[in-house]
Amino acid sequence: TGHLVEAGFDNFLVYGRPIPTGTDNNFTSNLQAKVFPNPSQEAFKLQYEGRTLAHPSIRVTDALGRTISQQTFAGESVTFGAELPSGLYFAELFDGGTRVYVTKVMKK
Repeated sequence: TGHLVEAGFDNFLVYGRPIPTGTDNNFTSNLQAKVFPNPSQEAFKLQYEGRTLAHPSIRVTDALGRTISQQTFAGESVTFGAELPSGLYFAELFDGGTRVYVTKVMKK
């Protein structure tokens, strides 16, 4: 009707990867994982058990969903985050391209 704040969108598209917004771990059964110490002033250690991961990797994202670090590793644990500045982050554990665990970590 010509109002000053009237607006519309045509051909609107949002794409990209999902940003973690919570830490509910409904991804896989019989996998127990933990990150400690949390919060930390130094590095964090992620450790998992109960399931063998063929290609484990970890991705750390900030609250805006930007990837801060990403690394693959062997075994059932990995140390990460020593270089992170203070703040809140999401640590996501992957097996290949499948996310199997996510948690929040706080760097003091």
